[in-house]
Amino acid sequence: MSLPEIIPSNLPQFTQNRARTSFSNSVVPSGSVLLFAESDGNGGSNLIAKNPDGSFTEVGGGSGGTEFYECASVDTVNHTWTGYKAVLNNGVYTFESTATTGLSYTSVTPEVGKVYSSDALATATLYEGIPSDGLLLYASLASDVATCETGQYIVKTGTVTYETFNGIPGARFQQSGYLDFSPAISYLTGNNPFTITYWQKANPYASYTWQFGTGNDDRIAGQACIIYYNGGHVNNASSFPVSANLMFCVVTYDGSTLSYYINGSLVGSKTTDNPNTQNALRLGRGNGEYYGGYLAAFRIYNRVLTSSEIAALAAEFTPTA
Repeated sequence: MSLPEIIPSNLPQFTQNRARTSFSNSVVPSGSVLLFAESDGNGGSNLIAKNPDGSFTEVGGGSGGTEFYECASVDTVNHTWTGYKAVLNNGVYTFESTATTGLSYTSVTPEVGKVYSSDALATATLYEGIPSDGLLLYASLASDVATCETGQYIVKTGTVTYETFNGIPGARFQQSGYLDFSPAISYLTGNNPFTITYWQKANPYASYTWQFGTGNDDRIAGQACIIYYNGGHVNNASSFPVSANLMFCVVTYDGSTLSYYINGSLVGSKTTDNPNTQNALRLGRGNGEYYGGYLAAFRIYNRVLTSSEIAALAAEFTPTA
């Protein structure tokens, strides 16, 4: 019996094998592992863990391996804990309804609701697949279509072409080319939390470096832009270089701090109580300037994604050099 990827949800699902290269941009927090299934080359699967240092460890094959539990309770006096065991039933992983007792821990104290190995020494950041909870807008930008995958209309102005770059299907923005989306996303106004994710690869010969903005202004606090790229900076507050190298970019806002990540690493942040007052959304142009380069898989969520969800998005494609 082959081992699927484990997806933590009310009813985890059976999904396909993934190559290790799919997780090259996935950053694993210290003390955790990112679990996924990889083909063993013989029709089966091996459970693989990506470690915080970037290395990979084979945890187990389809017939067995390390057991994992969702913590239900902790006894800090006796250093024991109980947890719901993850089991495979008819091709689908579920958690047992009765908690296993007698699990013990040493240096790491389990937290209720998190998933651990039986000795609690490994926190399992389980591969969840592409997150859909709270998804407000998704534009794959893989082809010239009139609507996003989430239903918003796309209005193209100027030259925007569609091609595959570094193994990722996306849009190439040339000077004077940009995309508008409608209807407007009213959620983006005010202090609502959000996450924006996308892939980008700038044209090194382009004189303009905008990627996306909202409205017509170039500020964050109290003005129209969520974020913009100009001269390798974000609103002249945090370094966020536009690069000719392929990058997986993430922007999060928790209600007070706007943070920027490249390939999983934090590169800058800005404290603001109102990152945006406009709800118009445009890719490729802002404040009269244009972006020259590629964009793909543009998403907006109405919440701050977890590290495992961001890791899943970073593993959506297998980029090539």
